[in-house]
Amino acid sequence: MQNKADISSVVEKKLLSLDPFQERLLRSVTTEHGQYSEMMLMGDSGEYAVGRLLLDPYSRILYSTQANEYAAVNALCEQGLPIEQAIGIVADQVFGKE
Repeated sequence: MQNKADISSVVEKKLLSLDPFQERLLRSVTTEHGQYSEMMLMGDSGEYAVGRLLLDPYSRILYSTQANEYAAVNALCEQGLPIEQAIGIVADQVFGKE
């Protein structure tokens, strides 16, 4: 999800060529932390699509940018657990066992 002012700036400076519909579409891209992230992909030939990235609980923790989740994994690693196991434990704590 991009800041709306940043989108305007990039378009005004012609750093990214978007038609009005594509610009509105990019502005609609959002993120629901812990659920999904949307993205707009553009190809060299002008094709574009919006998609949602949905991850399993383990991958959510593996790629998380949330400070508390990162700290929880590090704390378990400092106790001697391998990182793979620490990520799994935190994923279970945050999202429940599936």
